[in-house]
Amino acid sequence: MFGHTKCLLLFLWFITFTVKGQVLITSPTMTYNQDFGTVDVTSWTDNTTYLGWYQSSTFQLHANITAAAPSNNGGFYTYECNSNNNQKIGARPSNGTGTISYGVRFKNTTSSTITTLRLAYDWYQLSLAGNGNAVNTNIVSYIVSNTAITSLTAGTWTDISSFTAPRDTSSTSSGAQHYGFPCTVTGNKEQCFFTIINPGDEIMIRWRDVNNTNNDPHLGIDNVNLYFGDVICGALPIKLIYFDAIKKDDYNRVEWEFDDFVDVSLESGFDGFNFYKIYQTLGTGLYNDYNYYPTTYYRLTYDNEKSKILAIEREENTYKIVKIYNLLGQEVDLTYVGIKFLVWDNGKVTTIY
Repeated sequence: MFGHTKCLLLFLWFITFTVKGQVLITSPTMTYNQDFGTVDVTSWTDNTTYLGWYQSSTFQLHANITAAAPSNNGGFYTYECNSNNNQKIGARPSNGTGTISYGVRFKNTTSSTITTLRLAYDWYQLSLAGNGNAVNTNIVSYIVSNTAITSLTAGTWTDISSFTAPRDTSSTSSGAQHYGFPCTVTGNKEQCFFTIINPGDEIMIRWRDVNNTNNDPHLGIDNVNLYFGDVICGALPIKLIYFDAIKKDDYNRVEWEFDDFVDVSLESGFDGFNFYKIYQTLGTGLYNDYNYYPTTYYRLTYDNEKSKILAIEREENTYKIVKIYNLLGQEVDLTYVGIKFLVWDNGKVTTIY
């Protein structure tokens, strides 16, 4: 009897350990939600602090982000903003920690093969680092295996999503944290992806914050939602909030704002049909254009979309382009790639890049 009891206890312990290894997919149309709660998390244990969640670095501390510069120590963190008890997880890489990864692990316990998933999450940039006008990107990937997934770095991972922190706008580039963003620089990402998760397979979703020398802000996530099953796939579109062009004394001022960070090209033209890129940035921007025409047309290109076209007329300059030359003195048209010299019919020469 005693021997049977020991076997039963050992069996129950084994079942408990196995279940705790990952989140179980119990339905081919299951929804998983993780918002990280409202209680300060001041220590971390893989697969215990949050079931199925793992991280690859040294846990630093729980950080309350205010407008003041947060800790410059590299590592994995839990966060809240202005003592609001709304927990997030994330990291600040450093040369000491290297790239930091964290993620959640699932196992398909159903008898069905799952082929479509939709991932959504909120992201936060929680500080501004002296990144010398560099870009910091947190990349989301997944890996599927028919054996236990025991590493956040080994194997072949497939990228599915990313969010990008703004460039440094401070006057220094020392790598220190200049000040905090208390949950004010944020966005939501939603991405569908297709893979094959057979019965018994595991899948891990990973957030990977790459270490950039002297370039790393605090980045975090919250409100993770993952839906398994037949879904209608379509990422949420980037929204252009406003786009405007204003005539100044000797230049045209063009401004725009997006609700997320996206690569944006500002394009200009003189006829409303042919455009060339004059400026490129990330997300919201402003550009002063001194190389205008009697009527100058502007548009934005972003996320495979094009904005409406704006036009500015300058009544004080009614001259027209008569010729266009390249650096070799050869006559070219406006679509020529490279430095162009526009010759106006009043004799004025304007350089266009």
